[in-house]
Amino acid sequence: MRPVLFLILAGDEEECPTGSRCMPVDLCPGAAQPVGPYGRGVGVGVGVGHGWVPRRRYPARCASVLPGARVCCWSPYQPRFRPVRQAPAPAPASPSQRACAEFRARRSQPRSQIPSNQVNLSLFVVGGQLALEEEFPYMVAIGYLRGSNSAGGNLVWGCGGSLISDRYVLTAAHCITDAQRFNLRPAALRMGVNNLTQGPQLPTDYSVANVTLHPRHRGDLKYFDLALVRTDRPVSFTARQQPVCLEAPDTRIDARTRLVAAGWGAVDPEGIDRSDSLKKANLRVVEMEECRTFIQQRRDLPRGLDDTMICAAEPQRQADTCTGDSGGPLAARGPEGDVLVGVTSFGGRPCASRTPGVYARVKSELSWIESIVWS
Repeated sequence: MRPVLFLILAGDEEECPTGSRCMPVDLCPGAAQPVGPYGRGVGVGVGVGHGWVPRRRYPARCASVLPGARVCCWSPYQPRFRPVRQAPAPAPASPSQRACAEFRARRSQPRSQIPSNQVNLSLFVVGGQLALEEEFPYMVAIGYLRGSNSAGGNLVWGCGGSLISDRYVLTAAHCITDAQRFNLRPAALRMGVNNLTQGPQLPTDYSVANVTLHPRHRGDLKYFDLALVRTDRPVSFTARQQPVCLEAPDTRIDARTRLVAAGWGAVDPEGIDRSDSLKKANLRVVEMEECRTFIQQRRDLPRGLDDTMICAAEPQRQADTCTGDSGGPLAARGPEGDVLVGVTSFGGRPCASRTPGVYARVKSELSWIESIVWS
């Protein structure tokens, strides 16, 4: 009988993966657990050669003719399991994300401390509401002068922008190209105030050192409507002057996301009467499929709307960005502060109609922004 017994054991060994041995389950350390009823370990497994390696905790059962549950126990009689796949190490933070962390660490009063009853607004800027003091410390007004040699001339406040570092403001490219058609040039960047002409706070003005248009923007088209404006000197950060964080590549914006737009633009649907006081409107994202039903292919949108844009509207269509708000922010509100999602680009007429506003998407051009601002 000994030779027969030897052959049976040899057969058992052949059914186990190389490096393991078929033995009673109670003799295999760490494997004294019930095994599957069909000669396999508990859980899902995969074949490896003629053997089997379980994905879960218990080793495979051997198809032995001997009585008792037997399992493939790994040498030196310790169970060996498929290694757990480790999550990939997080990629190093991008320059804009590192800057965002620094901005937030520097703040003395996070934006999340704004009373919730002052942030969650029912709105009817067109149809918006006055912004709170220090609510948009990243808001910038762009002032224009006529001609190339216009020192001492009267500034014309046109577009808005968002402070994103101590030297750069992000705005819309058409705020630069459209102004050039009227012999206007961006000359000043006003920060730190809600009212452009009067108020208890004195504004801080910076001169424009240079402007960088998105390399793929064409003045007659709506695509890549982004520009970076460099200040003549570093911006001093205060409670009223702070950069805004940029949307990260993995940011998800959906119907639950609270969005807010701000600007000194027109306050009537026809885009004529403008506001000297900063106004805001709470908006929600409009899915691109729905947005395309309002804004279809046209001369300045030969490819229609694309993923370099994001649409937003007030749910009741009672508030909207309008003429003069161009270049200003579309921000997502969160517990750690605002995050810049879009730059006001274009929309329907009259303002606050059923047509959503369209904004240049920040994260789609994040690499270009970072290459200039944090090069």
